[in-house]
Amino acid sequence: MLNKEDILYKLKNLNLPKDQYCVMTGSALVLHGVKEDTQDIDIGCSKELFLELLQRGHRQEQLKSFAGIVIDDCIEIFENWIAKKIVYIEDIPVADIDCIREYKQFLAREKDLEDIELIDEYVAARAKSELENECK
Repeated sequence: MLNKEDILYKLKNLNLPKDQYCVMTGSALVLHGVKEDTQDIDIGCSKELFLELLQRGHRQEQLKSFAGIVIDDCIEIFENWIAKKIVYIEDIPVADIDCIREYKQFLAREKDLEDIELIDEYVAARAKSELENECK
């Protein structure tokens, strides 16, 4: 399992151009602080970056329902999969929490529904905390 520090370390070592990718799904939830850990790092990237990675010698494989590139057995990179809204967490482009929720709702697998509950709890707790801080 990968925690926030593991994810950040691996992403920074990849040294990908920040304007051509973003971290998605479970790994993004870890970076947002919604979850403690995840099994892999899902990255969406531009077509240009995907082709560049192939030219560097990475192989395209069938992953889940889509073709992608696997790096270090835990990083999965998918072409043309960029969130509508991106935030930066420790200088890493990450899908916005609402975009992740929307995508998880679309997939609607059991693990996605569990993640939606965690997202909703996180958003509610954050809103409550912000309201409490405003009232001080």
